[in-house]
Amino acid sequence: MNLSEGKSCLHNGNFLFFRPAFNEEDFKRVKKQYRESINNEKKSASSMANRAASSILYGDDNIRGVLPTVKSVDKIKLSDVR
Repeated sequence: MNLSEGKSCLHNGNFLFFRPAFNEEDFKRVKKQYRESINNEKKSASSMANRAASSILYGDDNIRGVLPTVKSVDKIKLSDVR
């Protein structure tokens, strides 16, 4: 690789890094996985205990006390993450 090719790779890499492609299909897949993860946590006693402890320790006015729900994930739109 010569210097010109290296500069081109860096430029293209920076462009992709700062402007990642996030299409509708990927967005739907990630949301589905996140919803499944939240639902799976409901089946685990230790996860439920951790969620309850976070809510009690941090409260509703701290980001650590506000935990994601399936409803809150469903409200996220692709335009919110672009």
